[in-house]
Amino acid sequence: MASGGELPDDFFYDLKSFERETPTSELPSTFAAPYHSFAFESAKRSNLHYLDDGATLLYAAGNYLHFIDLATMKQSYLPSVGGRGIGAIAVHPSKQYICVAEVGAEGAPPAAYLYEYPSLRLYRVLRHGTERAYTAVCFNVLGDKVASVGAFPDFMLTVWNWKQEQITLRSKAFAQEVFNVSFSPRTDGLLVTSGMVHIRFWKMAHTFTGLKLQGEMGKFGTVDLSDLSGYIELPDGKVASTTETGRLLVWEGGLIKTEVQRPGGVPIHAGTIDSIVIDEEAQQARTGDANPNPNPNPNPNPSPNRVLTGGDDADPNRRRRR
Repeated sequence: MASGGELPDDFFYDLKSFERETPTSELPSTFAAPYHSFAFESAKRSNLHYLDDGATLLYAAGNYLHFIDLATMKQSYLPSVGGRGIGAIAVHPSKQYICVAEVGAEGAPPAAYLYEYPSLRLYRVLRHGTERAYTAVCFNVLGDKVASVGAFPDFMLTVWNWKQEQITLRSKAFAQEVFNVSFSPRTDGLLVTSGMVHIRFWKMAHTFTGLKLQGEMGKFGTVDLSDLSGYIELPDGKVASTTETGRLLVWEGGLIKTEVQRPGGVPIHAGTIDSIVIDEEAQQARTGDANPNPNPNPNPNPSPNRVLTGGDDADPNRRRRR
């Protein structure tokens, strides 16, 4: 944080002051400018964002942020500051800021850098959030908080007052890899994390000793343990998560309320469901996987994508749990 107390709204960093000394084993960044990149890290989660009312596509690949003007297909790039890669990115609800959470190394912790868009001037730097790398980052709906999750060895969940570069709360998210973090779109102060064989529901709670980050682990009960690659919050506050078994789990209060599947007990997907998004206006949730043969069972219209229609009678064959 800059010296002198609170950071004024019009404060910006000089990006050149963060330039690292290039090791002798590497070519200096000034040696050549990138001409064109064919890279896209499809396995990186939450890695595709629209800017400029859908006119620009943003994603991270390797050591660069990529911007694609969809009208001209022209690319532009922003290199990472640390030079070791980008762990996760997030876009502010106003689309005026981009958070780039980087990858560090042993003895060189990464930082998360916030750039003003479209000027790409460095606006804020979030330090000491994790030891090696970030795996997920997000803004809340109001845009005044950032949540980040670190990789091995700390797996640290941190909530930031990002404009003042201050840590508000932090806690160990889990003992294994965490894939996702998000704030509730309806209730400020609620968060969800998910990853290897877990989902956890968090609350920023006022206690006798001050503000605390309290986490409740989701209980699988008799349902097979599974990595949870994605989830969404439903309009009623429940959370629907993906699984490796091709079914969806609907959570409430840390317990599974419903397993969603197709008629006859057939999973929605043949294997892992990688993603789920919600379209509240259409009352639909859309799921997707990466299986090239999505349905080994006879089906005249196999598809790797499913559309689930909302409503109480959406799936009469779903399995309810008490």
